[in-house]
Amino acid sequence: SCGFFVVFGENERETQALQPPTQEEEHIIRDLCIRNGLSSDKIIKGLMKRSVPKIENFFSGHYQMIRYNFFPGLRELELMSLPLDKIQGLSACVSLEKLWICECKVRVLEGLEKCKSLRKLYLYSNNIQKIQGISNLYNLNSLWLNNNLIRQIE
Repeated sequence: SCGFFVVFGENERETQALQPPTQEEEHIIRDLCIRNGLSSDKIIKGLMKRSVPKIENFFSGHYQMIRYNFFPGLRELELMSLPLDKIQGLSACVSLEKLWICECKVRVLEGLEKCKSLRKLYLYSNNIQKIQGISNLYNLNSLWLNNNLIRQIE
């Protein structure tokens, strides 16, 4: 088997070579595909030619975020009630417009720098202490940070 494959996005910026998923990522991808009615084999092998506009993951118990660039053209991602420490795996999600990471115990607001298409960001009921890493999200028009540990807005 080869060491990488190509994932096709909706446009040239989203098409890129990827390392195959780790064993843990593959397990999570298969679970996400079942939960969202997608073909896990096509996603894992990079054969998904059509856009995957939305992924939902509620109460699955996964302890890490995968590289969501396995889902081409992702525009909406909902992660709810997962035991996640940090936000990661979104650097190739340039089409992402809506992101929910709620009730997940996230401590640090990071990993969103490349998500410049984000318009709505919901991060309520986490453990975030400081607002950071979103100053370049110029399209952002909704930001929900209630029920976090933020003491001061700078």
